[in-house]
Amino acid sequence: MARRCLVFAKEPVPGAVKTRLCPPLSPEQAARFHAAVLDDLLERLGAAPGIDLRLLLWPPEAVERGRRRWRVDVQAQRGADLAERLDAALGEHAPAVLVGSDLPLLDAEHVFEGHARLARGADLVLAPDGGGGFGLVGLARPCPGLFASVPMSAPNTFEATLGRARAHALRFELLPALPDVDTHADLCALVEPLARATDLHAPRTRALVRDVLAQHPCTDAAARER
Repeated sequence: MARRCLVFAKEPVPGAVKTRLCPPLSPEQAARFHAAVLDDLLERLGAAPGIDLRLLLWPPEAVERGRRRWRVDVQAQRGADLAERLDAALGEHAPAVLVGSDLPLLDAEHVFEGHARLARGADLVLAPDGGGGFGLVGLARPCPGLFASVPMSAPNTFEATLGRARAHALRFELLPALPDVDTHADLCALVEPLARATDLHAPRTRALVRDVLAQHPCTDAAARER
């Protein structure tokens, strides 16, 4: 049976995505980075046998544009805020693994491992993103309100989600961290692991990182941001 994977993404519009990269990046560069990572991620996961891939896009009016751009099943995210949209997506599609769109090192094996943990009895799987949130969440069955009152994009998002899991008496398992890219320092920190991941299909991400860092080099100050 195919393992369902939901990619949660915003449409790559300058000024609406990856705003913490600006400055030093321009809004246009930040949007191109977001698009490069998303394009590579969809290609990697879409090429993996055994994955039932869905792109859940925000805002809803971007869905038709997304269907013209990406050769995957594109659906709208539903809900007033991110917590509601996560609840709605996993409530509709569970059992499923949901991943963020800003994870340059994520590949199909992370999705398979998440599903394997669910199949072995976990109710919930989570992979931290290194910045206080999570980059991957898998749910074995719908759990309405799981993310209610969880502060999103906050330093305590991950811990608050674990607290909600305990409140719902869910058996949860943790996967290794999946670093995301929010700041210029995160971009600098990506260079070495991206170079080591020689088998990772990420041509757009590699080219974009190289070009952006040629214009905005890594410095000690950037390293101290982390």
